[in-house]
Amino acid sequence: MNRLPDNLHPQNESYRPSWVFRTREQIAATEKNRVTPYYLRLYDPLCAAALNTQRPPAEMGVILKIFPFIRFGAVFRVPLSNDWLGSWLGAAFYAGFYYGNRFPEKAEDLAERALGGNNDTRLPALAHALDGHPATLENVGAVFNVLGEHWGPDSGETVQQHWVKTALICAVMGFTAATTAKFDPRLVDFVEQLSSFTDLSRTSLVFRVLRLSIANAEGKVVAKLLQHPLLALAELQYPITPIEKRTILPFFHRQLAAFGVHGENECPVEDNYLVNWVSAALEYGQSLLTHQPHIVKQVFGEFTPEHLRRLKTTASRIRDAAGGLNAARLVAPLLEWHGATFDWNKPEFHGRALTRVINLADHAIWLPWLLNGERLISGEADGLLPVTSNPRWN
Repeated sequence: MNRLPDNLHPQNESYRPSWVFRTREQIAATEKNRVTPYYLRLYDPLCAAALNTQRPPAEMGVILKIFPFIRFGAVFRVPLSNDWLGSWLGAAFYAGFYYGNRFPEKAEDLAERALGGNNDTRLPALAHALDGHPATLENVGAVFNVLGEHWGPDSGETVQQHWVKTALICAVMGFTAATTAKFDPRLVDFVEQLSSFTDLSRTSLVFRVLRLSIANAEGKVVAKLLQHPLLALAELQYPITPIEKRTILPFFHRQLAAFGVHGENECPVEDNYLVNWVSAALEYGQSLLTHQPHIVKQVFGEFTPEHLRRLKTTASRIRDAAGGLNAARLVAPLLEWHGATFDWNKPEFHGRALTRVINLADHAIWLPWLLNGERLISGEADGLLPVTSNPRWN
């Protein structure tokens, strides 16, 4: 399985911003030493459906294991509609698969408990549905999209119960794919391909968080699981540029406080707040360039000179369209860039709205660096290291 160096993995805990924003839920969990802020999100129908105590004990144990996945789905307010069910199924499968690769013994035990010792035919059916095509993220996702179109709730089953049930089934398929399926002659090639096609750089931040959710929750205290969803997404924005990550991520911590956010369900992400995000990001980027230019230069060192020149061309085009670096005028060309880059602009649910804020603010932080830091981005500047370009800027 292709993996980033351990020190660059999102689950690595060596990075800490100098000031950490905490939600009211985190504070309650820490100061009162309670797990209820995490598990008793019963006002949310999806979480309530997951924690239904009428489940058999064996199944309940597996549900609790995948609950971080379900909870993120609820926090991101993923639409519980057929249009999104396929994405939900695929994310649950890859969440189980990633967990199984990191914790194979536990995943095998979870699959055994969920299946009750019975041989499950779903994973062979998934491999067969690829019809000879390689098990890439795109192809496997396409299969789940087809499955989602035809997999409706059973009689008497609520939509939320159906989404919990299908997440459980697909996560268990992932557990099995990462463990016992490696020794099944019918599935060896399929599993090897799954392990080969693991580049998440072009997947959405929401998908990345969901994929990592079960594994990243393993062994964590509840307070760490109650991180604000904006921060959970932003931390995965910088998978191969650790200096950039520790330089920009503090902005999001501070800005949540500046906006007066308190709980995990709060965040000003509507269209009328975008100018505030862009304005604060421009100020943050310019302040770093003015007072700590050596840090900006270190960030540039994680990109090739050629890539930086392409970025400057894009930044110049955005500035010209706005007639300068006025935040109110920049929002429109930034949204135009966002739509061209990510193929969407109007967020269909809260997780996407959070993602849009991250993308726009991140880009706005870079604008002063690219446009006012010519000396730093010169191809002849010292310290520019030719590394893999960051795909989100392509």
